[in-house]
Amino acid sequence: MIWGVNDRALSKKLAAETKRMIPNGELIFIDDASHWVIHEKPRIFLTLVTKNGFKRH
Repeated sequence: MIWGVNDRALSKKLAAETKRMIPNGELIFIDDASHWVIHEKPRIFLTLVTKNGFKRH
């Protein structure tokens, strides 16, 4: 999961709780980003998605 550190809609605690429910999942926090990471940090977002790929569960 890619999560903005400054997300006011969904807390970092919720991110950690959600990550625990995803076996072998990864949680990456992005500095200076809110709930809209894909819009605020598109290059970082795309780099992470391209590097890690999409996995089906």
